[in-house]
Amino acid sequence: MSNSYILIIDDEEIVRELIYDTLEDAGYDLISAENGQEGLELFKKHQPILVILDLKMPVMDGVEFLSSVKLTPSSQFSVIVLTGHGDDEEIKTCFRLGVYAFQRKPFNVYEFKGLVRHSISLKIIQINFEECVKDRTAKLEAANKQLESEVSVRKEAEENVKRKYNIQKVISSILSMSLKSVSVDEQMESTLNLLFSIPWLNIQKRGCICIIEGADPLTFDIKAQMGFSKDELEGCKKRIFKECLNTANLTKDGPLQGKHNYPYKIRCAGGFCSVPILFGEQVLGLINLSIDEAEECNIDEDDFLVMVANTLAGIIIRKRMEEQLEKTAHYDMLTDLPNRILFLDRLRQTFTWAKRYNMKFALLFIDINRFKQVNDTFGHHIGDMLLKEIGNRLSNNLRQADTIARMGGDEFTAIITNVTDTHQITHALQRIIKSIDSPFLLDGNLCSVGSSIGISLYPSNGDNPDELIKKADMAMYYAKRSGESAYRFYSIDMDEEDL
Repeated sequence: MSNSYILIIDDEEIVRELIYDTLEDAGYDLISAENGQEGLELFKKHQPILVILDLKMPVMDGVEFLSSVKLTPSSQFSVIVLTGHGDDEEIKTCFRLGVYAFQRKPFNVYEFKGLVRHSISLKIIQINFEECVKDRTAKLEAANKQLESEVSVRKEAEENVKRKYNIQKVISSILSMSLKSVSVDEQMESTLNLLFSIPWLNIQKRGCICIIEGADPLTFDIKAQMGFSKDELEGCKKRIFKECLNTANLTKDGPLQGKHNYPYKIRCAGGFCSVPILFGEQVLGLINLSIDEAEECNIDEDDFLVMVANTLAGIIIRKRMEEQLEKTAHYDMLTDLPNRILFLDRLRQTFTWAKRYNMKFALLFIDINRFKQVNDTFGHHIGDMLLKEIGNRLSNNLRQADTIARMGGDEFTAIITNVTDTHQITHALQRIIKSIDSPFLLDGNLCSVGSSIGISLYPSNGDNPDELIKKADMAMYYAKRSGESAYRFYSIDMDEEDL
């Protein structure tokens, strides 16, 4: 028992002594007062487990005392009222104020002793029960907090897994697009549209992806954009990288500015984020996206955008390598013209197209006269320069729809499409011969060469590409026999003479 005090409040000394005599061997600490006021002071000091209270007393009676101590069912003490009057209203008032029991005066000491013992035992049971409930409640609350913490951790883990899945899904979509036969521009356009479609990414539908291209490593081009005005696009379609590191004018409202000296960071003042597309230390471009200026920095979103930028860096490098390999495989490295492989492919395509739509085309074999003499006299360096210049002149004298190719050495070929009559071809041949006959000034050296051209026509000279090649080559050798610049159309008598 936490408290063994019994407080006796009665104005009759004989009653107090009787109670003392009755309870002195019961093992309780007895304290007493003559009136309610004195009893209230002892109550506050000792916090007794039981109060034996007389109702009729001077200074402060029993009812006033009960009102002061605010007895409730959960209180840590009980009250037994002693009364010699037994007024019903008084008894009701006392019960309403929480009194445990009444004992009329004079009382039987044995009954009274049993009442006290029962009152204290019941209160101890109540106190222990409440402490047990309190302890159990505390343990349940602790268990609930632990459970809530575990649920929170699990929920956070699930959200993290979900977030990583969504990120991986986006990255996979970007990579899947890159595996298709698409250009870098198409890849950037697809990636930007994908970013704008992500519901959990807090960005506005306004931004661009810029790529550094060309000989100048500090100038970038906008490859994909959304939400920009014509003025903004015109003002920033080509910018110096160091002057516009984050392309602030593209992601800020207001007039265009000449220079933007914002320090590099992903989220910048002005309501935009700028993520560099890096391959090692090489800057390939930028992802610029508009955001809410009041939006708090989200590390997960920033990390995701960096991941997207890194993915694009790998794609850009791979696409450029593929383009370079494609160019190496299909273009002459010296003249930048289609090589033999691409020429034969173009010829097959032209043949299929002409056959399907009943169209005519001409195949030209062009051999450069006196090239070996120039090469031997001035060296391979001048010879290479001559071949490049010849390629340029041939390209300038043919239409964009036509094909000019270098077959190797000093031999070139051309395909002239949509031929209506031989006069159309003759005019083109005369332009070519005239341009090749004009002297070349190469590194201070004046060089003169000529050209011999053989021509075969579809469909009159053959019904397959190999036959047209053979007959154009044959006609070219007949043109070369003249010793000067000339052209010859294939004719049947060349076959007879060859035989």
